[in-house]
Amino acid sequence: MINSYLNNDILNFLREIPLLNKVPKDVLENISMVSTIKDYKKGSIIYKKGDPSNWIYFILSGHVAEFVSYNSSVEIIVKTRKRLDYIGEMGILADKPYPNTAIALEKVTLVAFSEEKFMELTLTTSSILQYINRELIDRLVNSSINAINAMYLDATGRLAFALVNLAIDKGGHNNDTIINITQSELASTAGMARQTASILLEEWRENCILETLRGCIKIKDINRLMDIIINSELK
Repeated sequence: MINSYLNNDILNFLREIPLLNKVPKDVLENISMVSTIKDYKKGSIIYKKGDPSNWIYFILSGHVAEFVSYNSSVEIIVKTRKRLDYIGEMGILADKPYPNTAIALEKVTLVAFSEEKFMELTLTTSSILQYINRELIDRLVNSSINAINAMYLDATGRLAFALVNLAIDKGGHNNDTIINITQSELASTAGMARQTASILLEEWRENCILETLRGCIKIKDINRLMDIIINSELK
């Protein structure tokens, strides 16, 4: 569904985005006039792996999850994106279809502009590619950390690590952060059976570490989750 925003509203939003903070004002003004505003309901697919990478999206409101396929049947959340983050850039830069699937975790509003306009922007402002390269390095480091944790943490530690990682992705470094994820999705992300994850979540709920809600989990004590991770590493 398309939403209606004034060009000035879009321009003010684009100025807030870290990726675009060195883009000249006149260039941003031109981009704002050709941008499209799109609303997605909770659970809507923004794009699927293999779709043509025709658009880059900037999150104006809400949260988006990026999923990758494991084997042929399991979808794993690798990252959640929030306001001012962007999605869809990798397919465009690689000139290939989208490498993952993006789904709205709640109602989201996105500012989108075409592959053509984004590539024009990268040619006029080199800082954009520099920023993306730095983020790619951070992602590779985080992927390495996740791989190490998968090897050395037990099931309890992996589940706690997955929750803390998703909470931080959402900007929640304190308590009362709500993560929009089902128990099945969380189990897949932590690399365990759903039944195992359910047992651990119920135990943590009883100990007031978190609260399980329909389609989401509310972190009540992130410090105790960190303790669980540390204890798992020490075993």
